[in-house]
Formats: sequence, C-alpha cells, structure tokens
Amino acid sequence: MFSLIPASESGIFFKNAIVERPQDFQIELAYLYNGGGVGISDFNQDGLQDIYFTSNQSGDKLYLNLGDFKFKDVSSSALINIYGGWKNGIAISDVNGDGLDDIYVCRGGSFENTADNENLLFINQGNLTFIESAAKYNINDPGISISAVFFDLENDGDLDLYVTNRPNTFDNSFLSLAKGKEENNRFNSDQLYRNEGGQKFINITAIAGLQPNFAYGLNVIAGDINDDGYQDLYVCNDFAENDYVYINQKNGTFKHFEKNIVNHISFSSMGADIGDIDNDGREDIFISEMRPEDYRRSKTSMPAMNPAVFDSLRMYGIAFQFMHNTLLYNQGKGYYSEIAHMCNLDKTEWSWAPLIVDFNNDGLKDLFVATGHKRDVMDRDVDALIQDFKRSKTQFNSIGDLLSKLPTIKTTNYIFQNKGNFTFSKVIKIGVWIKSVFPMVLLQLIWTMMVIWILW
Repeated sequence: MFSLIPASESGIFFKNAIVERPQDFQIELAYLYNGGGVGISDFNQDGLQDIYFTSNQSGDKLYLNLGDFKFKDVSSSALINIYGGWKNGIAISDVNGDGLDDIYVCRGGSFENTADNENLLFINQGNLTFIESAAKYNINDPGISISAVFFDLENDGDLDLYVTNRPNTFDNSFLSLAKGKEENNRFNSDQLYRNEGGQKFINITAIAGLQPNFAYGLNVIAGDINDDGYQDLYVCNDFAENDYVYINQKNGTFKHFEKNIVNHISFSSMGADIGDIDNDGREDIFISEMRPEDYRRSKTSMPAMNPAVFDSLRMYGIAFQFMHNTLLYNQGKGYYSEIAHMCNLDKTEWSWAPLIVDFNNDGLKDLFVATGHKRDVMDRDVDALIQDFKRSKTQFNSIGDLLSKLPTIKTTNYIFQNKGNFTFSKVIKIGVWIKSVFPMVLLQLIWTMMVIWILW
C-alpha cells in the first residue's frame, strides 16, 4: 500500500499555480494545464536524492533531502529560481564530466518573448549553487521546448542531448504537418546536440538524419530498441503526427523506423517508459494516452470518427494510430507486438508519465501511471464552446464565465502489479486530483511491510 506524507511533514510546499488569462484560451489552451517537470538526483553527493520542480509561471524549486522524508527549500541560495519563461520538462546529467549532476530546463510557451524561450542549463558548482550556462554550452535552444533527454549517441562516454520543440499553433491537420516539415524551421522542430567532450555541444540535427520533423513531442526516451548495443530514441508525439522511432545507425546518424517496428501506435502519446516486463532480456515500451476508463467520458471526449481520414494516414506518411495506451512487446531484432489490451493496460484516463519499476521486489516490473488535468478541454461540448470563443462568436463578460463552463477532471493515478505471464492487476488508485493548486504530497510505498520506493 501507499502511505501519504503531507507537505507539513515533508516540507515540500511546491505548487504549480496557473494564472488563467483570456489570451491563453485563444492561443495556448491545449497545453495550458500540461504541468511542468520533476528531476530527482543527489545534487550535493550526500547519498540522499534531492528534488527539482519546474514551474510554468513562477520560479522553479529545489528541495534538499535532509533524510527521513524531510526536505528543505534551497531554491534561492541555489540561484535557480530567478528565471522567467514558461518552464516545462527537465533533464539531469553530468554535462561537463566533473562528477556532479547538472540540470537542463526546457522553456517555451509561445514566440511572444523569444528570450524567455531559450532553454536553461544549470551547472552544479558542488556547493548547492548553480550557474546558468546554456549559451556557453550552445544548448540554449530557442524553440518552444517541452522535453529533453541526455543519452550516449556514439558509445563514447559523452552524453548527447535531444530536445523536443513544438509548433507555435495547434493547427494539427495532416496538411499543416506536411507543410511544417517542408518549412523545416528549427524553432518548430526537435533538435539533436552532440556533446564535444564536455566543453560544448554542436547541433547535428540535419546531418544525423532527424529532419524533417514537425510535431508536438511531449516526451522522449532513450533505450536500445533493436538490441544492437546502441541507444535509440522514442519520441511521444501528441495529435495527428505519429510517434518517432529513431534507430541508431552506429555512425552518429539515425533512421526513422516507426512504421516498421509495429502495426499501430497511440494517437495522442503523452509519455513513455522502457523496461523488460517479462525478464526475457529485451526492453519493452509502454506509451500512455488519454482513453478514459469511464464509458460516459470516453464518449463525451471522443473526437469525430472519420474512416476516410483514418485510411488516408498512410498516404500522408503517418502510421496507424488508435486512442488508447500501447504496450510494445519486444520480439527481438527491432520488431514489436502491441499487447496493451491483452495486459489490461489500454486505458488509464488522461495519462502522463509512466514508470516501469519493480515496486514490491518480486523480480517483475510493475507499472505506475500519473494522470490528471485541471480542465476537461477534451469534452466535445466544451471544445465547441472554445472554438466559438476563438472565433469571437461567443462572448463572455469575464474569463470566469468561460472557466465556469470547463469541467474539472477528477482522476486518480494508477499502479498495476505485474503477476507474470503478461498479466497485470490494478492494485491501487492513488492521489485524486481535485483542486487547481495543491501542496505536493510524498507517496511512501509500503508493500510486503517494506518501504521500497518513493513517488512524487
């Protein structure tokens, strides 16, 4: 089971409070409530894991682990909470090879203020202070960045960097995606940076074979997808564009492989994790989507179905996609079978980051899925209202009038216990998301009478 550790005990009072403005509902509504990122690492090398939170509209927070689930806010003294911009995902790595973990923060809300879109790199000084150095290392990416991952592209020991950048608008038709790829604008597309010995990074997106790309990449993970000893990339793309599967060619380049490894993938991919679910020595991939468990909500939030559009996916070079979670089971040599329904893992509400972890130390990896969204912007009636608002066909006296029409989604997080033989059992639901802002709660996992994992 899980026992909750309230903020009054842990000392973690972080809140990602969102100030809702009229212009956000005309431009940024689709991602207004996506949230920020969390990074966990031992930044001061005392043997305890510390926590870094990004804030969309306020200063970031760094909490020092004091032991016994007690934390101290050291954000101000660490010099990390003085930067503006809309902060999204986070990646942690020892960028300069000094043995200390550094922090990379993705920024980007719109192109209104490009200076505040440049990503941040906090270099660890070893005394719980950091120096912002993204420009120095040439990874101050100016796009609307959502997520990033450090990984070893060439097996040379240097960790390289992949950054997902989304378009500035949410016109995600097949034609707009095709046009975006043709324009090949670096502000709207994912970027790859090669680490040059810990001194600086070089943008190698074009020569690495990653263009054209034009999508709403919410998450990117690295892992050996085709079992050849080199790290590949899986990019979770929201909306119409399919996920990207980049297979490492062992020479500093990649090839697109998403239409070859499996017959279909998730439509609105939100997050992914990689792990061996059956202990066969091969890594499997779980991708979270947005399919509700509740039948009524599954229908009220379902977009219009158009068989002709679905059949035309291949014509536009897009893989077949379905509106549910996918579990890609590794058959070996880069081929996968999609088995989410078989494992009872196909629907977990509006989902975000999944974690494939052995929670109960039985030798089998279980699954955690974080869920939630402040406003149900996928409700079809609400969507029609929003579209009228954008076209100024519907007038409201205040932003509060519009907000009153947007229902709140009350969902819970999921844990599935791996029973073996491709059987997963939903053993617990945790953490109802009810309020717009709330104190951070530590979830202390107690299973078979042992404390074995901490979730945030």
